[in-house]
Amino acid sequence: MQPTVLPLDASEEAVLALVHQWVDALAARDYVGAATLLTQAGNERDWPPSLVEETITRYEAPGWASPSRVTSPAAALQELPAAPRSEVTRWAQPRARPEVLGTVEYDLPINGVWSDLTAIFWLRRLPGGLALELYDIHIL
Repeated sequence: MQPTVLPLDASEEAVLALVHQWVDALAARDYVGAATLLTQAGNERDWPPSLVEETITRYEAPGWASPSRVTSPAAALQELPAAPRSEVTRWAQPRARPEVLGTVEYDLPINGVWSDLTAIFWLRRLPGGLALELYDIHIL
């Protein structure tokens, strides 16, 4: 299946809208569907659906029930007045990988509240546009 491809000049809002689709799929426990929204480079950094699920499920915070689950950003926003930390960074100069144009960092809503578990995506140039590649999920 082809990933969602955005225009190369996609706005920050359009990029974050795609991240929100990915989070909504995780909240619905559709890890395979979430993966289909993204591109994969076919290297050691790939995140198959099972690894995404395992990483999220094993996340622990003091006083939280286990297992951890991604919940809807809309529901988490009702719990906290502040929006989660999200950042889209486009690089002005090509780096070691010229096909990577920048990054997105997005705090995940876990068990109904915003957490310090952060998804990091690469903005990857593909034929016809820009796609997100999950680079890492870790505590920031």
